[in-house]
Amino acid sequence: MSVRNPTFVEMLLVAAGGAFGVALVRSLRRGRGSSTRLTEEQATSLDAVEDRDLVNVHGIERTSPAFRKRLRELARRMGMDPLHLALVISFETAGTFDPSIRNPASSATGLIQFMSTTAKKLGTTTDALARMTALEQLDYVERYFLPWKGKLRTLEDVYMAVLWPSAVGKGADFVLFSEGSDAYEKNKNLDVRRAGSVTVRDATSRVRSGLKPELRAPQPSDLLASSAPQRSLDLRSVLLIGDSLAIGLAPSLKALLGRLGGTFTGRGIVNATMKQWLSGSLLDDALRAAKPTLVLVSLGTNDAKPVDVDRSEAATELASRIARSGADVVWILPPSLPFPASDTSLSIASAMRKGGFPSFASGALSIPRQSDQIHPTIDGYAKWADVIARWLGEQAKDSKDFRTA
Repeated sequence: MSVRNPTFVEMLLVAAGGAFGVALVRSLRRGRGSSTRLTEEQATSLDAVEDRDLVNVHGIERTSPAFRKRLRELARRMGMDPLHLALVISFETAGTFDPSIRNPASSATGLIQFMSTTAKKLGTTTDALARMTALEQLDYVERYFLPWKGKLRTLEDVYMAVLWPSAVGKGADFVLFSEGSDAYEKNKNLDVRRAGSVTVRDATSRVRSGLKPELRAPQPSDLLASSAPQRSLDLRSVLLIGDSLAIGLAPSLKALLGRLGGTFTGRGIVNATMKQWLSGSLLDDALRAAKPTLVLVSLGTNDAKPVDVDRSEAATELASRIARSGADVVWILPPSLPFPASDTSLSIASAMRKGGFPSFASGALSIPRQSDQIHPTIDGYAKWADVIARWLGEQAKDSKDFRTA
């Protein structure tokens, strides 16, 4: 389809489509050749639109437009999100983006803290790197990331390529350092959970904090944090519904919550989805039989795969139907999974917040898993249930202290 007035349409695309509009404009320009080049002023406007993705990175205001443009180009060639690369550089330089910054305890220098041995492999030295401008040093940043081209899709993997390359692709729950090792002693400041170990998620949480909280839009991590109920929960009669994860959680939750003297009922179905629980009388029958004061919903794992249902809409309908029965609702969000599922968890978490329903975030927990990396081990279920029970106790009418034996 031809474009009668390309400059006008291009600017409309940018205004309406943000980063997608920019990508489309540039694709159209490449396809039409040089006859429709943007003016310098228009090109600057396009770069400004793209900079919106970086504006919340701590220290990014210290950089030049040329640096930010080069960073975006580099990241895209490597298959990275430019925001992820900017966050890593911000963290490594303490928000200065200074190419000459050095770690006083080692030879680490520059934007991604090149070690002297690394600099030598790249055909330079840390002294030479320190004399470069930030823009010039980005050439060496690109050379450094080249072995992982196309493999750094997450912030975790981008940072691991810098901190601990052997952990690239291992997942957020991979343990990097354990207490008692030299590596742990050198990096124990990354043990944010004080668990005696540092996972990829732990280490990367420090990098993610480089987003300015006073400026940033809501991030996925915000939505996936546990949200407290608007009123105290009533734990006298608890019903757990869900999929196979609910089946695994039920015995431990029953033992822990049973200390309150109330009742607990577990109704899990292998491979269950939200759509299945909304079909027929399955949900109504479970509510009628248990007469719960609180319903825990453990669903979403099987909804991560393509289904013919709007996940946000289904979660809202399920929670609303439970609430209409007079029971409180808490959604137990799925733990991290070995396949793409963040969109599902985000849809559920967002729906819960909009509906005023609380949710419990499981994604950040390090849960021992079976070989399929989906289902927890017996010990994993027990630990997961213990954390859930403690959180529920804090939200209950009569706060309880849950401790495993």
